[in-house]
Amino acid sequence: MQVELTSLLEAVQETETKMLEMSALNHLMSMHVLQQAQQIELLYEEVSMSSLNTYISLNLLYLWMEN
Repeated sequence: MQVELTSLLEAVQETETKMLEMSALNHLMSMHVLQQAQQIELLYEEVSMSSLNTYISLNLLYLWMEN
């Protein structure tokens, strides 16, 4: 019976270790996803500003060519 309990304890400890590793990996993945979301948001803002600058430049060019 003691052998069975020891075996069961080892299995529980191994499962606990794996769960802690999974938790750490999940946290790491969440941090990477958050960083990517922030980078995407920054990229979107930069593209939006670039599009606006292009629109303004084209309009100014058009007005200049009319005169």
